[in-house]
Amino acid sequence: MAVIVQNILQYYSLYPFLKLVQEKNYWKIDLYIFDPQDTENGFSEIMEELKQTVIKDGFTIANKKNKNKKYKVCLSPYQDMVGIKYTYLIGYYYGSLCSKPFTFSPELKSKFHGFLLHSNYDADILSIYGKTYVVPRLSLREIQPKKHSGKKRLLYLPTYGKESSIEAVTKILPTIKNNYEIIVKSHHGTAHLKNEINRKIDLKEIADYYYEPTKSTQELFEEADIVLSDNSGAIFDALYVKKPVCILCDNINNSFIGISPLQKKLADDGIIPYSDKINTKELLRILQEALSTKVIKKQNEESDLLFPNKSTGAKEWVKILKKYMDDDINTDYIKIHDYLITKQDLLKKELNNAKQEEERLLKITNDLTSRLNIYNNGKLYKIAKKIYEVKNGKSY
Repeated sequence: MAVIVQNILQYYSLYPFLKLVQEKNYWKIDLYIFDPQDTENGFSEIMEELKQTVIKDGFTIANKKNKNKKYKVCLSPYQDMVGIKYTYLIGYYYGSLCSKPFTFSPELKSKFHGFLLHSNYDADILSIYGKTYVVPRLSLREIQPKKHSGKKRLLYLPTYGKESSIEAVTKILPTIKNNYEIIVKSHHGTAHLKNEINRKIDLKEIADYYYEPTKSTQELFEEADIVLSDNSGAIFDALYVKKPVCILCDNINNSFIGISPLQKKLADDGIIPYSDKINTKELLRILQEALSTKVIKKQNEESDLLFPNKSTGAKEWVKILKKYMDDDINTDYIKIHDYLITKQDLLKKELNNAKQEEERLLKITNDLTSRLNIYNNGKLYKIAKKIYEVKNGKSY
């Protein structure tokens, strides 16, 4: 079995499964770290953080992909990370639920034969591509809240990139410190990417307690009273463990082909308090609302509906993957699936060839048009010159 990971969160989501397989000697796993070959923007730091953690935990990293080796199962978070041969490609979710609908696109999901995910919501959508299995999160479990005195503890878990609202939110978080202690865990993108360096500085400056991506989110959920996020998948991690959560960001509706993010729908239904007005008054309002008995009850009920399987552990992962390792599945389904993917790839190739031919013909057309213009302009110039000369008394 081949397993592909790209960042520390993906690795942590798999660790109990990897450990169980290793201890029970179920299968030999080749663990590959996906490297985008980017040394300028900070992705190399994300890779290095992951490598050091994997090595420290006693796992061996497969350094080079064997082009001649074919794995029975390849476990990967994204299909475009795969550069090896396999019989079955199984996708795994490393978040509780998808907060960004564009990741449902066929460009990212259509080649998977199956998915290990955690919510009924994602399972319903991704069943269009392959088999879906709702399994428990392995890096999150039922929390045991830690008692503390004094102020309430707010855990701020923002995303990174264009969907983040860190700049605006960090300006107002200090204004509520009389009522809340601020705990921050940085997204691995914000922690390492060079274009996020100012955001990381802002987070460190406003935090009473700041943590890097290697810090256990489970432990922070047990420390905190409430979670604040923007468009991060952390929204659903909080729902998963039934920790009160609210959202503050300038735009919650980053839709894809008419599909709104689930957090938008839950906000509209009054399940997750939300505001796009980033100021102290609105922040205090949504925090108070999220901590109300009424909203906590709604969120807990939604958690039970979205995440029906929280208790079966890594053994459930093994049970499902064993079917693929033993070919104990409907192989006719696999044949049809692979046939469709082959046809899809062929159509993409034909479309690409057609576009290249269109560009070639357009270039020829532009070249001929340019030559014609030159010819016409030159001929007209000669006629105009003759008229001018006749008008001025020159004869021929």
